Amino acid sequence: LNVFNPASGHFTRYKNEAKNNSSVSSNLITSLAEDDEHNIWVGTSGGGLNMLNKKTGKFSKLFGKKNISGTGDYISALAYDKKKNSLWIGTSDKGLFNYDLKKSNLTSFAHTESESSISDNNITALYVDEKGTLWIGTLNEGLNKMDAGNFVHYKSSGDANALSQNSVFGISEDAKGNLWIGTLGGGLNIFYPDINSFTSYHSDTKDDASLSNNTVWSVYIDNAGTAWIGTSKGLNTFDKNRVKFITYKINEGAEESFLNNNVLSIHATNSGELWIGILGDGLHQYDAKNKKEISVFRNNPADENSISNNNVFCMEEDNNILWIGTYDGLNAYDRSTKKFIVYRHDDANENSLSNNYITALLKDSYGKLWIGTYGGGLNQYDAASGKFIHYKTGKENSLSNNSVSCIYEDSKHNLWIGTFGGGLNKFNRDNSTFTSYKNNPLEGESLSSNYVYCIAEDINHQLWIGTYGAGLNSLSDITKGAFTHYDESSGLPNNIISAIIPDEKNHLWLSTNNGIVEFAVNGENMLRPFVRFFDERDGLQFKYNPNAADKSLSGEIYFGGVNGFNVFNPNQILNNPYKPPVIITRFKVFDKEFPLDSAITHKKLITLSYSQKFFSFEFAGLNYTFPEKNKYSYKLEGFDKDWIESGNRRYAAYTNLSPGKYTFRVRSSNNDGIWNEEGTSIHITILPPFWLTWWFYIIVALLFATSILLFIRLRTRALILQNRKMEKLVDERTYQLKEEKEKTEEKSVELEKTLRNLENTQAQLIQSEKMASLGVLTSGIAHEIKNPLNFVNNFSSLSSEMIEEIIETSDETEKEELLHELQQNLDKINHHGKRADNIIKSMLLHSRTGKGDKMPGDLNKLCEENVDFALLGIRSTIPDFNCEVHKNFDNQIPPVNMVQAEIARVILNLLNNAFYAVNEKVNLQKNFTPEVSISISHNDNAATIKVKDNGSGIPPHIIDKIFNPFFTTKPTGEGTGLGLSVSYDIIKAHNGDISVKSEKDKYTEFTVIIPLK
Repeated sequence: LNVFNPASGHFTRYKNEAKNNSSVSSNLITSLAEDDEHNIWVGTSGGGLNMLNKKTGKFSKLFGKKNISGTGDYISALAYDKKKNSLWIGTSDKGLFNYDLKKSNLTSFAHTESESSISDNNITALYVDEKGTLWIGTLNEGLNKMDAGNFVHYKSSGDANALSQNSVFGISEDAKGNLWIGTLGGGLNIFYPDINSFTSYHSDTKDDASLSNNTVWSVYIDNAGTAWIGTSKGLNTFDKNRVKFITYKINEGAEESFLNNNVLSIHATNSGELWIGILGDGLHQYDAKNKKEISVFRNNPADENSISNNNVFCMEEDNNILWIGTYDGLNAYDRSTKKFIVYRHDDANENSLSNNYITALLKDSYGKLWIGTYGGGLNQYDAASGKFIHYKTGKENSLSNNSVSCIYEDSKHNLWIGTFGGGLNKFNRDNSTFTSYKNNPLEGESLSSNYVYCIAEDINHQLWIGTYGAGLNSLSDITKGAFTHYDESSGLPNNIISAIIPDEKNHLWLSTNNGIVEFAVNGENMLRPFVRFFDERDGLQFKYNPNAADKSLSGEIYFGGVNGFNVFNPNQILNNPYKPPVIITRFKVFDKEFPLDSAITHKKLITLSYSQKFFSFEFAGLNYTFPEKNKYSYKLEGFDKDWIESGNRRYAAYTNLSPGKYTFRVRSSNNDGIWNEEGTSIHITILPPFWLTWWFYIIVALLFATSILLFIRLRTRALILQNRKMEKLVDERTYQLKEEKEKTEEKSVELEKTLRNLENTQAQLIQSEKMASLGVLTSGIAHEIKNPLNFVNNFSSLSSEMIEEIIETSDETEKEELLHELQQNLDKINHHGKRADNIIKSMLLHSRTGKGDKMPGDLNKLCEENVDFALLGIRSTIPDFNCEVHKNFDNQIPPVNMVQAEIARVILNLLNNAFYAVNEKVNLQKNFTPEVSISISHNDNAATIKVKDNGSGIPPHIIDKIFNPFFTTKPTGEGTGLGLSVSYDIIKAHNGDISVKSEKDKYTEFTVIIPLK
């Protein structure tokens, strides 16, 4: 006997020892059982019955006791009855025994001539079911059931519903109470107690999915309901609920004929019939209830009442009329007369069908029949007039493409049209226009493809669109034309959506080029849908045709494909309820196997060094029903923020993780999408390098602290010695400072006197600058007044002489001429007198506004006057001075709030400097034309004055010093260096700004900015 301990991963062996009465009595172990007190009962061949005490590890041999000696030495089967606390013992030669563990009583049940006795004394299998019933397998006499002390026999009889073979070697029970029975040569049997019937499964060399061998030694049903079957040719698994669907074929044996089962269209009528269009084989009427064909309608060129073509693509029911779309025209089948009326395109009739290739049909809620064609656009049939109204592409707001794939009317009576290449269209009934929704690669929320296969609306009135090659779309915002996309990355098995059928649970059933999908979205997370897919392994076909689908009034869903059709009721699809346990099967570090010993698997803890930061996991969900459909998600806590959906990939890898503690969690779903949310986990600790450990930090801290203390101590001693030296030096220095202080006080008095002299000198220089400016101004004004006064004096003297001539002459003509000239002289005297008066008034105005009070003033006029003053001033000292003056004033400038005398002083100073600069250049350069310009501009906040000359410019190395007090570029004695400094202070006092730009030998330009208010 071997006992495996999962915690340690080790086996403990128990063997017979001849001199040890506490050892197992024989090494041929045939059967095991465990009672409620956790005693292990061991049946042997040749050594009788043993009991193992797990605490002591010792065996008790019970076959020698008087009350149990009747069992013999050949024990073949054991079973513990929990309800009765008894042990059933099967032997290979003495029949069946029951041992009451509480009373230590043994009861024998042997074969006799009685029909109610056990059928054979050679017992091969024992099983107590959930109801407490004992089932006994025998070597040659079939299966027995113990019922109230009597035995019911089940034997092979040749009946298909009977036991297949009488040698029974394995018995197990599934969750529904059915018994699974292995036989010697008769394969596997399932017994259904409710109907008292057997179903047998045998090996078939032509079927790889059949039982591998008909000799079945053992059967075990796991928690997932999967049967594990041990045969003479290996282990088998079996799940009788794996096949959920059946594929029906209209033309049985089509593979051996020219017929086929390619279903192009399918329609479930209100009366329960199925109408099925087969590729090239016309229209088939089918009894859905009895699964048999009623009749077939094929094209007969000699019969004008036959169907127009054998390729039927769509159908629509209209009371007693069945509308049928074919490759060659529209058919109306009258089920009462069993005749077809055919509608075709007629070039001579503009009201005929637009195209004969019919791809879609719909009778809307208004009773109108809509016909979609391939190449001819959309048609509406008017039954009253027999005319067809055409809707084609070409005009604005028309149909986007003439190849129509599907037509659908939603709950709001909107008509939707899918096209091949033109996307989705919505028809506006009010004005017969179309709104199109197309794919735009630059817009992520546009329709995923322009090739639309199918349209449907769910219970919540959400519109769904299936496309060719781009998955499923939901129209999330009809106004913006926004769509949500679902494709293979969302869990779909294929991106070709052939048909959509919603069920009563608001799940969508999708046919694809890789089976059928059950699809549902979660309102909280639209981007993570529920997806469950079925394929050939579930009994389906792999490829389905566009819009070959329908739903009956009773809820059955039909899908047509290349090899027949499938029908199912979504409410009857059985789910696998088993939540699979998850195990971690491998752990690798740097892609090398890391042993998962028991300490790891049970304690769920892995410790790694800091260098082992590249590792990977492999894991598995223990669901054996289509295990390739199991899905997984995992997360490394401490690193991953969210769960990672890995589909059916059973691998996760991590690199460059920092030292720390992590927890790897993995969870799994079964083949039907039922998740084990708890899953499994394992803790990973990545140790830090020694220089990042706590003890290393403590050592470093202690060393650091010791170093600091040592440094402090040495430094303190040095400071004490240094302090003593310093005290001595301080005393010596203090004495020196006292002497120096007395000398410094004497010098301080002298410095104060010098400072006062400097301040007085500075004030005198500033006053000198002001007087110099005033002198220039006065000189100009005097020269300006002198001219009109000279005119007045000259004309007054001339007028006196003319009066004397008038008195002396007697010639009237001469008198009149003299009087006329006298009048002209008086006018000139008056003119020049007024001119002198204006000059004096301007001086008075300047004197009134020069008191420091800001007043609104005319900046243009102020600049005009100071240009004249500056010219007069320089010409009074340089009579032959000549210069071109350019004035560009702003006629739109509003009054500027300023101290006019101060601003005039700035302008005059800038102009004087400009005239001085160009005059200096005249003296140095021949053929030079001096030019000075003054301009005024303004914006919403300030006025700008610019004064520019074409003189020699200011050297770059001194331009930054130009506004410093006492700095001048003029020769000694020709300037104080305060003009620009004072101008700078005046402008800053007006909250303005003054700046200068200059280029050597080309120009100098001063810019003054003054706030308007």
